[in-house]
Amino acid sequence: MGQGLDVKRIREDFPALHRQGSHGRLPIYFDNAAGTIPPRQVIAAVSEYFEQYPSCVGRSRHWWANEVKEKVRAARLALARFIHAPGAQQAAGDDLHDLEWPQHLVFVKNTTEGLNLIARGLFWEEGEVVITGDREHNSNRTPWWDLAKTRGIQPKVIKRGASDAPDAEFDPDYFLHELEQIDRNVGPVKLVSLAQTYNLDGYTIADAAIQTIAAYCHSRDPLIYVMLDAAQSVPHIPVDVQALDIDFMAFSIHKMLGPTGLGVCYLKDPTCLTEGFFPSGGGTVTRTFDDQVPIYADSPARYEAGLQHWSGIIGAGAAVAYLRDKIQRVHPHQAELNRIVTEALWEYCATGLITLLGPRDVNTRSSICTFEVPVRASEDPWKLEDEILGLCSEANIMFRTGDFCVHPYCIPRNAARIRLSFYLYNTPEECHTFVDIIRPYLEMRR
Repeated sequence: MGQGLDVKRIREDFPALHRQGSHGRLPIYFDNAAGTIPPRQVIAAVSEYFEQYPSCVGRSRHWWANEVKEKVRAARLALARFIHAPGAQQAAGDDLHDLEWPQHLVFVKNTTEGLNLIARGLFWEEGEVVITGDREHNSNRTPWWDLAKTRGIQPKVIKRGASDAPDAEFDPDYFLHELEQIDRNVGPVKLVSLAQTYNLDGYTIADAAIQTIAAYCHSRDPLIYVMLDAAQSVPHIPVDVQALDIDFMAFSIHKMLGPTGLGVCYLKDPTCLTEGFFPSGGGTVTRTFDDQVPIYADSPARYEAGLQHWSGIIGAGAAVAYLRDKIQRVHPHQAELNRIVTEALWEYCATGLITLLGPRDVNTRSSICTFEVPVRASEDPWKLEDEILGLCSEANIMFRTGDFCVHPYCIPRNAARIRLSFYLYNTPEECHTFVDIIRPYLEMRR
C-alpha cells in the first residue's frame, strides 16, 4: 500500500489518532486540506523549546538564545532544502552560516500573509494587471482587489481551459493565449499568481505547465513575475522552485504536520520587494536615527518584524525532518485512497446524483476528493451538509463542507459540498467506512 509507506507504523506517531470520540470510536480525519495532525516528533520539538531554552533570537547573547538561534537556522535550512531554494543544497554539510541561501526564505504567519507580503511589496503602476485562476482561494483573490482600490491595478481571471466544466484540466496554451489578449487589450501584465494545487478539488497543475508559463513570462520585457500558492502542494508532492523557475511561493506549516501560526514565503530575488508595505520595527533594521530613514536589514530579517514564532519554527524543522524521506511516497498513497472513494461513488456521478469536482483521474488530484450534491426544490445546501455530517459523526469521520473560500465558483452552484482530504496516515479501511455510510444516503436520494 502507498508505494512503501508503512502506514501502520506512521500512525503510531500521531497521538490524536488514538483518542476515542464520543461514540467510542477512533477518529477518521479527512480534513487535512484545512490542517494536518502533528506527530510526536513535532510535539516534542515544540515542548523542548519551552522546557529547555525558552528564549529569543537576535536580542540576547546568552547560551539559551544561541541555542534557539542555531535551531532556527537549522529549520530554515531544512525548509530551504525541502523546496530546493537556491544555495541550500550546496551548503556544505549543515553549514548554517552560508550567506546566500537564508535570503530566499521568509517566515510569515501562513500562506495568506505570504501572498500579501508579495502583493504589497511589489511596486505597482496604475493599470498594471495581475492574473489569477478561476478557482483560487480567497487568499489569492482579495489582496489583488485591495490593491485595485489603493493602487489602481486590474485583477483578471483566466479559466483552466476553454471549458469551465467541473472536471476541466489546466490548459497552458489556452492560458497563455488569454494572457496575451489581456496584455494587449487591457493593460500590461505584471504578475501571474496561481495555486499549484487547488484546495477546492485537489487539482494540481503539472510541473511542465508551470515551467511553460514561467518561461513565457520571463521572456517578456519587462518580465512578468510568477507566483504559486503552494499551501496544498508542498505538503504532498516534491516541489523544486528552481526547476519550476518561479519568482515567489507561499505555503503553510500547519498543512504539513507542523505547528499552527507559521508559513513560509519564498523569494527568488529578495531585493525585488521595494514598496515596504509590510511591518517594520525590531529586527528589520541595522540602525535607526532621530532625523533620517533607518538602515534596513537584508532579507529575511527585513520582512520578519519583531519577535518570531520560535517554537513554531523549531517545530517546522521537525516536521520537515519527518516528511523528508516520505514525500516521494505521499502522492501514490493518497491516490490509492482517493481511488477507493472515487470509484465507489462514480455510479452516482454517472446518473447526476452527485458531481465530482476535478478530473476523474485521481493522479491529478490525489490529496482531495470533493463532490457536490445538487439541491432539489425547497432544499437547503447547508441542511444537506448537516445531514451528511450527522451520519458521519457517529463514526467520528471529520471532513470539510461549504464553499472552501472559493466563493465566486462555489456559491452560484447551489449545492451541498463535501471535501475529503487525505494524508500519509489515512488508510483504505477509513475510506471504506466513509463509503459504507454515504452510499445508503445517496441511494435514498435516487
